[in-house]
Amino acid sequence: MGVAETFSALRLVQSRHVVPALLAALDSEHEALKVAAVNALIASNDEPAHRALILRFDELPLMAQSAMVDSVHALRAVLADVARDGDGEARGVVLRLLELNVSYECSETLAELLSDPVTEYADRAEEAFRRVVERYQSEQEDAAGDLDTGSVKKRERLHEHARHLFRAFKLATESFFRHRREFVLEGALNVGGECRALVTDALRAEREANRDEPGPVERFLVARHDVRVLAFLFERLSDHRVDIRAIALRAFGLKRGQEVNVNFGYLLDEQVSDEDLRKMLITSGQVPFLSMMQGHVDRYPPRALRRLMHEFSRLNMPGRSQAEFYGTLCESRDQSIAEDCFARLRALPLGDVQDLLSRLVTSRRQSSVRFAFEQMADRGHPGALQAATRLIESRFTDVRDLASTFVARRAYARYVERFESMSEADRRAAGAVLRHVDDGVIEELRREIDATEPAVRLRALRLLDCTHNAHRMGETLLALMNDPDARVRASVVNMLATLRSEAAIRAIGRLLGDEDKRVRANAIEAVEALGERGLARALIPYLSDANNRIRGNAAKALYNLGVEEAAQIMKAMLHDGSELMRMSGVWAIRETSPPGAEQWLAERRAIEPLESINTRIDAALARLAQKRAQSPALETA
Repeated sequence: MGVAETFSALRLVQSRHVVPALLAALDSEHEALKVAAVNALIASNDEPAHRALILRFDELPLMAQSAMVDSVHALRAVLADVARDGDGEARGVVLRLLELNVSYECSETLAELLSDPVTEYADRAEEAFRRVVERYQSEQEDAAGDLDTGSVKKRERLHEHARHLFRAFKLATESFFRHRREFVLEGALNVGGECRALVTDALRAEREANRDEPGPVERFLVARHDVRVLAFLFERLSDHRVDIRAIALRAFGLKRGQEVNVNFGYLLDEQVSDEDLRKMLITSGQVPFLSMMQGHVDRYPPRALRRLMHEFSRLNMPGRSQAEFYGTLCESRDQSIAEDCFARLRALPLGDVQDLLSRLVTSRRQSSVRFAFEQMADRGHPGALQAATRLIESRFTDVRDLASTFVARRAYARYVERFESMSEADRRAAGAVLRHVDDGVIEELRREIDATEPAVRLRALRLLDCTHNAHRMGETLLALMNDPDARVRASVVNMLATLRSEAAIRAIGRLLGDEDKRVRANAIEAVEALGERGLARALIPYLSDANNRIRGNAAKALYNLGVEEAAQIMKAMLHDGSELMRMSGVWAIRETSPPGAEQWLAERRAIEPLESINTRIDAALARLAQKRAQSPALETA
């Protein structure tokens, strides 16, 4: 059955939802047919069929895998079943699908995979689950204070997402007790609402089960000074249960019954003396004042914050303490305070601010994210590339641009580093991916092309060519046609052909008469690449050139430009007295496939004394046979 008939049969099968036939179509040798069958099976809502698809995921072509990734929502029920009862390989496929398309609907499956016996799977599930939570937090912030007409719908969607996360965290609590995955508690606290209540439930259950010593939930809470954990603990200071209040008090190093003012803002009141304020700053490790301020700096007036900064600057604190302090206050909406903090952080060594930068780069404030990433990139922070990869999807345009430029430059630097050790095919394949390098890279190449050493100019030209960026340096390339080094002129010729401008075409025409044979040979190739029939006449004199490469290039170019008489030149080259000329004749015939080519080669094969040429003739005959099998039109040419 042909492809057309097979597609007709598939359409009939799709209309009748004949699942066995669709599953059989997955074994077809036609990729498009497999993709169509996968889409039909997904739409069938047949759970056994969905399970079969998941188990065969790795066998499917990329387009079919992409369709499954896009349809994770439709497959979620079966994904959950396979995650529970599938073998290790099947669970790995489920995890890959969920990693490629993280969704709220599948968060419960991720929660179950947190307890997977394969540690790698559990770790990857945690990372994917973390991305779901971060996505929710971002949407939560966007919806906060949104008064436009779509805000009600946004909040409704957010509420629905929260319900999915609540069910997921409820399942994940078991994973925490089994495997001490602390992200479960962190994530629940970050999401808030009912999810935060799960932490209270876990804490109460732990206290009821073991009243003699702190359990893992309590130890987690006591050890953390994260702002959300602190906010959670502050709420528990007034909890009606004595045991819960005791845990909150213990977290702050306080004794039961000691008075605690939950709002530490009173310490910034003007009535507090400078001495008391400095004492509070010195003892901030005992009373986590700075941690409380993280994310809530704007609760305090700029005047109070400036006073705080002034008193802190008089203490001569260690670098890490300075980083923590200024890293907290830089989140102020007062631009002058933020810029002052940024300036002080820039003056600190990387070792003191490294952890802070990793935290600030995940901030919700644009200025903090931009500052942190710029510092990470400029100072060689070990987490810069990982941060950039995530920030490419930032909601802040300038941050996205910075991250994209950083990733592109890092990739380009790796490419340049490995350039000499790569094959030409690999250079061009990798270069095609890097074609959109930023203007800074182009300017760097321009400076190298202007260098005095020919080797430097040549390398820059090769990089420009392999990354397909010749069009961004047209004037520079035109000027190089007069370069004193023939190797440079030879490299420029083919790039001029990609410009396809009148000036470039005229330049190629002039280079046909260059004194160097390599330049002339490349110029002939450029004429062929341009497809300029108007330049074909200029190639005719080269059909008698003494250089085998020039004559072969000219014959091939003219034939491809429609001058069929050039085929006779190729035939004559097969019988030339020069070994190199005969080799070029075999090459030109192999590349152009003129009528009678096989007969010419066979006749030469019968009388050719050199085995090296006979080997090339055999390869050319095989290539021609392959061409004619692939293109029946050549059979009658």
